[in-house]
Amino acid sequence: EGSGDLSLAIEKNLEVPAGGRIAGSLSYKGLPGKPAPQGSTALPIDIPAEQATLAFESLAAGHYSINLKLSSSDGIVSGGCVETILVVAGFMTSGSCTIEMGMPVVDLSAVLYPASALPAPIVSVEHSFSENVQPLPLAISRYQPEAGETMLRRWYSNGEESGPGVEIVGNSGLLPAGTFAYPRATGPSPVSVLRADFVEESQQSFRSGSASVTLDAGRACEDSGFSWRASYNYAAAMGPSLGETTGAFTNGTGSASAVKAVATSPSGLIAISGFDEEGALHAFAAGYGAELDPIASPGAACLSIDASWIRLWRNKMRVNNDYKNADRLAVSNDGRIVAASNSVSNWIWLARLDEGGLFLETFVAMPGNGAPADMDSIRGLCFSADGGKLYAAANANKSIYTFVVDGSGLHFTASCGLNPPTTSPMLQDIEVTRSGSIVVSVKEASSIYVLDEGSELLLTSTIAGDSVCGPYHPTSIAVSEEGDAFYVLCDEDEILCFSRTDPSSPYTQSSSFSLPYGVDGAKCIAAGPSPEGGGEILAVAGGDSLAFFDMAADRMPLNT
Repeated sequence: EGSGDLSLAIEKNLEVPAGGRIAGSLSYKGLPGKPAPQGSTALPIDIPAEQATLAFESLAAGHYSINLKLSSSDGIVSGGCVETILVVAGFMTSGSCTIEMGMPVVDLSAVLYPASALPAPIVSVEHSFSENVQPLPLAISRYQPEAGETMLRRWYSNGEESGPGVEIVGNSGLLPAGTFAYPRATGPSPVSVLRADFVEESQQSFRSGSASVTLDAGRACEDSGFSWRASYNYAAAMGPSLGETTGAFTNGTGSASAVKAVATSPSGLIAISGFDEEGALHAFAAGYGAELDPIASPGAACLSIDASWIRLWRNKMRVNNDYKNADRLAVSNDGRIVAASNSVSNWIWLARLDEGGLFLETFVAMPGNGAPADMDSIRGLCFSADGGKLYAAANANKSIYTFVVDGSGLHFTASCGLNPPTTSPMLQDIEVTRSGSIVVSVKEASSIYVLDEGSELLLTSTIAGDSVCGPYHPTSIAVSEEGDAFYVLCDEDEILCFSRTDPSSPYTQSSSFSLPYGVDGAKCIAAGPSPEGGGEILAVAGGDSLAFFDMAADRMPLNT
């Protein structure tokens, strides 16, 4: 107990024009073992930006929280910070982290007076957000409160309190318990740069922990009601991750590299190869759709697509003592398995993950080590709905291979040749439909092959086309979210849909439409549920555009 003085040195990483101010407050949190302070204990702070020091005299001993924001003469906030301070009677510091012991001597190791900070939370990765939306970072607490201990968790925006952390309470996917979202706001973002601080404090010991992330706004390019929401680059591979003990390659390089492939799962796992280095493989968790605490976030039932990613791990793919680069990826529906390969190679690398998406172990299959001798040039990978089987489309001999996936790795079980009519066909894509059939597109043959697996893998039908009708030069495939159907991108400018009502019947064409100007030259498509509910959206990327189609029940677009 007692009192002490506090002197702070303020450092800024940018110069503020004349008239700028540093404002905020110093709040007394309390002394462990004593009743919490009653009423407001905040001391206001408002000094010229050029002032480099702050001094406070005769402060009661205990924990303090200080929040500062830096603003220009016209009130525009350009930065801020939140820090925790411990004032102990009889101690003196010069600001150089050297503490001189005074009288009386205080034992800082006493259990009654814990001086260590709480473990720093894990916060979202750095990224850009569209200027017409509100950023939505996440934080994961790594502190388990003791019995009877209550916690206060708050978010700060550029040094100003934004509100309490909104806990995720259900449908969390890969996100662990103790995940908190930024308070949801509406309308365009009022800031061009957001430093978001997440601070958690014990109301009994007054210990605290904090972490921060800096996000920047980018120019929106809204067209027909759509705009990009977030942009991630190599910076997302930096900083703390939930899987910090994954291995020697956990930390990112801090430099840019091409993205080779991306794969996702309904559970929220996002796998990316490349990104910051050839041969690197990254895993992130997205919490889209997670249920929010209705008390802390009235009117917002779940996390929107603006919620930021959490970094899970980074690793490299090792095959025969060499590090490989993957341009083909697949993720099981539950997010527990990641498969990778290369379109000009004969290996399949597989990672098994725990229920939170964290790295457990890897396996490799290749000729001479669990794979047939003729498997080469792997053009596509996909999992069965339950993740128990992996299908690989190999271009070298135009065949599809089946592997059983279990706790001991990959086990080859069957293969089936497609025997296309052309001399040099190129397998393009492979997907598994909702009824379990495997569909493969072969561009040069203008054909789609349908395979089914019972006691063996069999080619059950071929959907052939030409420049007049049917699938002409089919490439990318997207499985529909509704019914037993799939979409196919043909000749880079047309979408065909094939469906059936009975798994024993063949797929037949149910709709087709041409892509609008600007999207012709498309390379890939994807289908997913509409964020508004009650339908699905088909996304088409190509040319200079990314187009979204609201699909009707007849598989035709309602609008673009």
